[in-house]
Amino acid sequence: MNIKSARKVSEFVSCWKHDEKGRVQKATVPGHKARLYQVTFSRNGKQLVVDECINPDEGEMCKGHKHSICFHALAALIHAASEKEFRLSFCESLEEAEKIKRTGGTIVELISAHSQRKCWVVYQKI
Repeated sequence: MNIKSARKVSEFVSCWKHDEKGRVQKATVPGHKARLYQVTFSRNGKQLVVDECINPDEGEMCKGHKHSICFHALAALIHAASEKEFRLSFCESLEEAEKIKRTGGTIVELISAHSQRKCWVVYQKI
C-alpha cells in the first residue's frame, strides 16, 4: 500500500457519489502524469470493496489496482474521512488494527475486487 502517495493527493480528491449514510461510493483522484482515476466502492457489512479504479479517458484499470489496493482508493478514503472529521489508520493485519482500535474507533476490512488483496482500516473520530 502506498499510503504516502495517497496522503499527498488526498486534498485534491473529489468524492461525488455517496450512499444514504453519506459514505463515499465514487471519487475522482489525480494520478501520475496528470491522469485522473475514477474509484468505485461498495460495502458488504464490515467489508469495504474497491470495485474498480480506472482512467475513464483511456478506459484502463490503474496498475496498482491490478495487484494490490491502489493509492487512488486510499486517497479517496482519506479525503472522505477527513470531510467527516475521521482519522484513518491502514493496517496489514487484523491484529494490528485491533491494537489501534483499543483507543476507540471502528475496524473495516478493505479489499480489492480485482486482486483480492486486503487490509484493515481503523476509523477514529478526531
